[in-house]
Amino acid sequence: MNPRPSAWGTLAGLLAAVAVLGLMMFLMGRPLALLLDVPSLVITTVIPVCILLGTHGPSQLLSALRAGASGASRPEAMEQDLVVLGSLRQTILGAGALGALLGCLTMLWSLSDPARLGPALAVCVLSPFYAVVASELLLGPWIRRLDRSSPTGAHQGGELGDAKALVVPLLATATGCGPLLLLFGPSGLAMT
Repeated sequence: MNPRPSAWGTLAGLLAAVAVLGLMMFLMGRPLALLLDVPSLVITTVIPVCILLGTHGPSQLLSALRAGASGASRPEAMEQDLVVLGSLRQTILGAGALGALLGCLTMLWSLSDPARLGPALAVCVLSPFYAVVASELLLGPWIRRLDRSSPTGAHQGGELGDAKALVVPLLATATGCGPLLLLFGPSGLAMT
C-alpha cells in the first residue's frame, strides 16, 4: 500500500504542474493569461457548488472537501464524503459541457460582431478544459485516495467509468458527433 502524500506534497505537485504549463506557454510565445477566463471559471465552479449546496447541503460539502484535501475522513462519514465528491466531480464535468454549449451559442449569436467572437470562443474552449482539470486532476485523485482508505474500497465515484460517461458526450458534441450520440447512445460510440 502506498503511503498517503502529505498536503505539502500535493501542493508541490500542483505547483509543479502549473509551472510546467507556464513554461509551455512561454516556449510557445504566449502569455499564461490566455488560459484565464472569468466566465468559464464561474460556469465550472459556482454552478456546481450551488447545485451541490442545494442537493447535499453546506456541511456535507465542506466535510467532503476537507476529507478530499486531507486524504482522511471520519469512518462514519467516509461513504457520504465519497458520494459528495463523486457528485461534485460529475457536476463539474456537466458544467464544462454546458459552458461549451453556451460558448457555441454565443458565437452563433455574435457572428455579425467579430469583436464578441473571441470571448465566446474562450468560454467554449476553456470551460471543458477547466472542468477536466478540476475533475480529473484534483477531484479524481482525492476520490481514489479516500476510496483506498475506506473499509470497502469499492466506491464507484473514483473509477474512470463515471468520468467516461460524461466525457464521451462532451467529446461527441465538440467533434460534431452529437446527433450520432443521440441515436446510438454512449455505448454505441467506440472509445478505446
